[in-house]
Amino acid sequence: MIKIYPNPCSYEEFDDEFIFSNKLFLFIDKEFSNSGFKKLSAELWRNFTSGKCELELREISGLGKFAVISKDEELTYNENKTDYEYEIECQKNGIYINYSKETGLIHGFLTILQMLSPYRRKTGDFSIRNCHIKDKPGLIMRGIHLCIFKGISLLFVKKCVALCAFLKVSHIILESWGAVRFDSMKELSWPDSHDKDELKEIIEFGKSLGVEFIPFFNHAGHATQSRHKTGKHVVLDQAPEYEELFLPGGWTWNVDNEEVIELHRSVRKELCELFGKGEFFHIGCDEIVDENGIWKNTGISESEGYTRFLNRTASDIKENLGRKTMIWGDMFLDNKDFPYPYCANTNKSLTYDPDNLTKDMYIVDWQYNITEEKEDSVKYFLEFTDPSKLILAPWRDRNKISGRINLAKKYNLFGVIGTTWNSVLFDINDMRYTACAMWEDEIDKNELMYSYACHSKTMAMQFIRKLVPATSYETAGFTEDEILNVII
Repeated sequence: MIKIYPNPCSYEEFDDEFIFSNKLFLFIDKEFSNSGFKKLSAELWRNFTSGKCELELREISGLGKFAVISKDEELTYNENKTDYEYEIECQKNGIYINYSKETGLIHGFLTILQMLSPYRRKTGDFSIRNCHIKDKPGLIMRGIHLCIFKGISLLFVKKCVALCAFLKVSHIILESWGAVRFDSMKELSWPDSHDKDELKEIIEFGKSLGVEFIPFFNHAGHATQSRHKTGKHVVLDQAPEYEELFLPGGWTWNVDNEEVIELHRSVRKELCELFGKGEFFHIGCDEIVDENGIWKNTGISESEGYTRFLNRTASDIKENLGRKTMIWGDMFLDNKDFPYPYCANTNKSLTYDPDNLTKDMYIVDWQYNITEEKEDSVKYFLEFTDPSKLILAPWRDRNKISGRINLAKKYNLFGVIGTTWNSVLFDINDMRYTACAMWEDEIDKNELMYSYACHSKTMAMQFIRKLVPATSYETAGFTEDEILNVII
């Protein structure tokens, strides 16, 4: 029996095969709106059939939520509605896909690509085992957070996006660490950073595979746009005259400064124009360092001041960009109540005020050190946040990743965002595992076995090889070099 990533809800295999050689036809409804997928489908089919088989698109009026892959130029079909995101019926004469929404067709197509046999050189053909698949996701939001560090190629980013999309991730957050040029302020990126048009190509590629992208910009802490241990500051190392835009030390934006508010507004507009249509904007706002207290002489508390800032920002994003706001959740958690191993706020004078926070806010509870039995932060957030607005975020270690995902399913939360930070540079397996576990109704326990995980990683590399074909040693594989020289 063939292994499909992520595991579908049900897979029933039959004896016969669909055998084909050099050309097939893909019939879809003329009203199918994802033009990128329609263009990309033939290229992907060619990549996954070693360049031996052509897939010609045929758009048919009135076909509805139904698609067919066939050797015949004339279409005969019998559409059936499905309660799943997609169903695949592979028969001796073709492949039939019923889907409930457009991403269902894309995900069904990506599943079919995994089912293709290798090219059979003796007979000059391919085969797909006859089967019936029913599939739908275990969570609504199945997100991956990717950082674009200075020195990381956009080819690497594209391969990450390709793999995530192939494994049916619903959302990808792209966060630039001083690596993408901004028109709003040139010092927000280092010299020789990536141009926005280069990133646009990757965004459009991901959208063609059913991914929604979430723009991200740190609005409070992490204003350096550099990892803390490097000591770098993207703005102040280039233009120290802008020091008044930050709190002492430069780690945190001075959000009581109207020039900062206007800069943030400009950056948000610029990012939304780059990313195109979407539902969310992530403003960060974790790990604030504010030793002196911005509002200590104004008569309001730090908690009240920062919470007003969050509400003002969320309101502006909703009214002017038509998006919903996401923030990291650590600054709500007082470390006296949530000591280590919880990831909580260590700033003694500041904790966000949940009682006065807008109800429109989506909170992302990032916890990197705890496993499934630790539910305290989830229960706390649910005291003032609807489950449909709470997202959990794990990082590294499969027991911890699966624990957060299981809790999201247990409490019927909006979803999970798997974070990768710098670790994705060394091992793609956690990203691959997170993507699969978010989709699957029940996490495959075999994934915790080393041998099985190694096979899964090998398959992930094979997917990347076909999704983003190499043209040289440097463009092959997941990373450009076999020995990485990166600060951990």
